Amino acid sequence: MTVTRALDRFGFPVRWAIDFRRARHAFGQVTSALSPADRIGLDAARLLLDGDARGAVDLLAGRPTESFRDLVNLATAYELLGDGAAGKAFDAARAVDGDRLAALAARRTTREANLVLPFPVTTGGMRVQVDLARALVDFGYEVTVVQVRGDDARDVPGADAFRDVVAVSGHPELTDRLRASPAALTVVGCWVDYLPALRAGNSAVVGFSGGEPTLNESDGFDEDFLAYRLDAHRLPVGLMTCSRFIQDIYRDVFGRVSDYVPAAIDDRAFDTGPRPADRPFRVLLMAWDGIGDKGLAFAVPALENLRRRGLDLEIVWITPHAPEVFVDLDCELHVDPPRARLFEVLRSCHALVYPPLVDGLGLPPVEAMAAGVPVVVTESGGSAEFAAPEVNCVVVEKCSVAAIEHAVERLYRDPALARELADGGRREAERYRPSRSRSRLRQVLAADRPIVCTDIA
Repeated sequence: MTVTRALDRFGFPVRWAIDFRRARHAFGQVTSALSPADRIGLDAARLLLDGDARGAVDLLAGRPTESFRDLVNLATAYELLGDGAAGKAFDAARAVDGDRLAALAARRTTREANLVLPFPVTTGGMRVQVDLARALVDFGYEVTVVQVRGDDARDVPGADAFRDVVAVSGHPELTDRLRASPAALTVVGCWVDYLPALRAGNSAVVGFSGGEPTLNESDGFDEDFLAYRLDAHRLPVGLMTCSRFIQDIYRDVFGRVSDYVPAAIDDRAFDTGPRPADRPFRVLLMAWDGIGDKGLAFAVPALENLRRRGLDLEIVWITPHAPEVFVDLDCELHVDPPRARLFEVLRSCHALVYPPLVDGLGLPPVEAMAAGVPVVVTESGGSAEFAAPEVNCVVVEKCSVAAIEHAVERLYRDPALARELADGGRREAERYRPSRSRSRLRQVLAADRPIVCTDIA
């Protein structure tokens, strides 16, 4: 008996739709029970996290309250504005719960953190999340990785450096696990998990996205889902991303401010080696054909057309899973190769074609640039992060076999253009060296964060 995985357009198991529906239902139950005063208080906390102290004061000042959360946040807002009323407000919060106020202040010096990993490590973008956890360890944090909807994080290289790696079966267990944690910082990799992390109530929550599929676009989602997504991003959660494309979405779609920390690519991508012979012209694909949005339905026919026209072209395919659509493709196939082998294969190629329909960032083109391999990439949103057309890559329209075919033929017939783009790509890839990414992350973590209380029911 052959078992076929049921996947949605993003490559997510269809069963996760049930998990998302449960999360949406629970979200509605919690938020519908909030009083008008609680909604105002949470809005003020969000404004503080986004740096709008004046907006927080406008919401909270003059309202009689005994809410610890609102008193703390009003005091913080006054303090940021240099208003002498801050001391009185802090005294009022201390009178309600002095121990809690001291614990909030201590968050800024505690070196323990959680990473809530939302999906299996093999899912797109999760490698960036795990790299973030490793960086926190290198900065001296004790990191616990809590994985939702997967249980493979304990198998990633270097997992023994984490304080603990645990898998939880759902949001109630996630909240309980975080509530029992001593960590003062919880980084959450998917917005669906923001509310259960906030409800744990004992750490600052930061959402971190590198292009999670349900953020990349709004087409194809019903109004209820889009409202849920919007409301989740109006929660008092700090935001951080490694994608300028996602940063724009945070700002333009959700009205939020976020910190930008560039993704880091493996230093091994920059290793140099002997270049391949001029022919055959080896074109690399790096994606799985089980996800339609990856665009292989347009790239493969383009490359096959070139071969039929007589170009001495060889297709090389790196995929995280065995092929499901192009199972008979005449190619050099590598299924989930070790990272060291992946870079060897990359350096053996003359070009990378990366054709997604939509993508939050996409590291394969940046890795190819680092290796000195010319890149053909589609206008996928996230490619604007690194793509300078005709300077460091060739940019083509989405969903166009003809455009990909033409771009690859240009590189095939014009070695000078290929060398020029390779040189530009190497310069661009330097921005993504781990040392630079970590320097920026260190700046973000070291920023003098105000005391913000994000208590929610």
